Amino acid sequence: MTSILHDEPLEAVPTPHVDDVSQGVIRVLHVDDESDQRMMVKLFLERNDPVLQVESAASPDEALRMLEIQVFSCIVSDYVMLGRNGIDLARIVRETSTAPFILYTGQGSEEVASAAFAAGVDDYLRKEIDPRHYEVLAKRVRTAVEKRRAEEAMKNLFKPFHTTKQKGLGLGLAYCKRAVKAHGGAITVESKIGEGTTFTVTLPMKNTGVKT
Repeated sequence: MTSILHDEPLEAVPTPHVDDVSQGVIRVLHVDDESDQRMMVKLFLERNDPVLQVESAASPDEALRMLEIQVFSCIVSDYVMLGRNGIDLARIVRETSTAPFILYTGQGSEEVASAAFAAGVDDYLRKEIDPRHYEVLAKRVRTAVEKRRAEEAMKNLFKPFHTTKQKGLGLGLAYCKRAVKAHGGAITVESKIGEGTTFTVTLPMKNTGVKT
């Protein structure tokens, strides 16, 4: 016997910043050694998408210090900077974080893009003079974060006390899975961002002894 239950669209966040999701917040760390770039990115990203909250770092070293004491939903970094470049920063970040990393540069090439993806960068975008391209960057940030949050949510979905809601206990799905398993069944989940989540519960038919 199979039962299909439908839930609202998946809402998830990498721990420990559960409150960021429940409040609809995406915290962005922008790294660039040019002050005008830091100002423009913060201004236009927050204007294009009010969910985005942008903090800035003037160098990869400053960014690493900020990452030691804060949790960010996404990192957007320039490529060419004094000292470490953006790809160097991505390699270091990937040692401890799964947050989406977007390389945002005015001096890119196919070789740079290839090296960036090999270092663990999630997306690559060229800087442009036209301010409308900030809308593209804002959409790339939101898409990358929502995808990563959904992946983390699916990974932790049935763990006791894992919740994405401010007042949730995180026990409902854990109890459901335990009950279904106790009856010899299984529960599976499929989720699509913006569409919703489908829970499928499969239970064995009871043997009544009736011959057919």
